[in-house]
Parts: sequence; C-alpha cells; structure tokens
Amino acid sequence: MHGVAAGHCPGNEAAARLARGACRRPAGSCRTGPLKDGGLVTTAPDRSQQSASLRDRLRIQTRDEIYRTAIDLFVANGYEATTMDEIADAAGVSRRTVYRYFPLKEDVLFEGPRRWLEVFSSTVATRRCDESLFDAVRRAGIAVAEHLAQDPVHVQAGRRVSKESSALRSRAGLATAEWTDAITRLLAAERDADPRTDLAAAVGAGALVHGIGAVGRVWAAGGGDVVAMTRQMHDLVEPMWQRALAAPIPPHTVQPDAKEVTP
Repeated sequence: MHGVAAGHCPGNEAAARLARGACRRPAGSCRTGPLKDGGLVTTAPDRSQQSASLRDRLRIQTRDEIYRTAIDLFVANGYEATTMDEIADAAGVSRRTVYRYFPLKEDVLFEGPRRWLEVFSSTVATRRCDESLFDAVRRAGIAVAEHLAQDPVHVQAGRRVSKESSALRSRAGLATAEWTDAITRLLAAERDADPRTDLAAAVGAGALVHGIGAVGRVWAAGGGDVVAMTRQMHDLVEPMWQRALAAPIPPHTVQPDAKEVTP
C-alpha cells in the first residue's frame, strides 16, 4: 500500500482498500450518496443486476455454511482429525465446492479474520471528507465488533481451535501481522510518510492492533459486550494516535536491496 498517492496499492484486496481509505479527497468531492455518471443513482437495478446480486448472496451463504460447519467439526473432532471430505458432507456440498472456496483447510479456520479485515477495510473506505482518520478507524472497529457479536459461538470456537498447534498459531500470527502492516500504511499515508521508516505510524498501528487483541482476549475470558469494549479500547488508544499523527515526519528514504553476503 505504499505509494497510495500514485494510485497503486499492493497486497490483498482488503488491505488495498484499507490504504485507499486514507487517500485525501479533493475539495468538493464529498459524496452524499452513490454516484453514477456524475449524478445520484435513482434508477432501479435491471434484471441482470438483480440476478448477479442473487448469485452473490448464494455464494456468501454457501461460504458461510461451509465455515460454520467446519468450525463445529473442528470443535467436535479436532482440527487435525477433520477432513475436507467430512466438511463437504456435513455442509451438504461437493468436495469440489469446498475447495473452490477454501483451497486449504486452514483457510476455512481463518475465514473469520479474513472477513473482519474485509469489514474493517470496507468501512474505512467510506471515510467522509469531514471525518478524521481515527474516527473512521473507530467506526470500522465498531463495525467489526458488531460483526463478531452476531455469531459469538463460532468466533470464540475458531479462536480456541487456532491455538491447537504451532502451525495454526503461526498462521494466526501472520493474520495479526497483516492487520498491523495495513494499519501502519494507512496511518503513514495520512502523514504522507514512508511506512517503512515512519516509527510513529508503526507505534500507532501496533497500539491499535494490540488493543484489538486485548478486546478479543477479555471478551473470550468473560463474555460481555464486545461492542462496548471496542468503544472503550478506542478511547484508550486515541491519545496515542493523535500523538502519532502529530509526530515529526522522518525523511523519505529508499531502503537498499538486501544483498547476499559471502564469507
């Protein structure tokens, strides 16, 4: 996502959308509704659009059914003992369908974190012209918390299963790193700084990601209102973000390519 100003956001789609949420909007570009050809969309969708929408909903439902079924099997039988064939049979779909949505078994387990980053990124992408970056991030975090609250059983179960082996814990660590990297780049883009060398952006992102993790741990330990805890977490993190945004911007530097050193 470095180089947002140039219009190029590498990385996965959700992370790219997250970076684009930081892009500064030109004056007068505030939008009050969906736009098409310079004006508000007022016409009803045609039948092809309605059919595409129905197909999208069916795909989402199928993907969700596979995910929920897999989590239930992981809890009942153990992650390692559960096969993709068993997931397909229990979900009432073909083996081919399961692999079309989830090429790897661990992809099913980590469907939750993928969704949460998507919700977060999509929400930040709707940042209003008069909205501060942190307010957009707070709104996105609350949207994720509301998503978690819709299905706490499978969210909590997936969290427990992800700790069953070192390989799964490693995958969970990669998901956390993806969040940290995306938010670092988001914050650095707001400061017009290089995310590779902007310590303030890295610290601010780390504080938020650790705050998100803390909410998850406390919620898992005692239940409670995950949305309320998320609001409180953002209140605690906000002063650090304000300091990070106001910190001096380091000079833009190009990291030299790593070269192999031979003895």
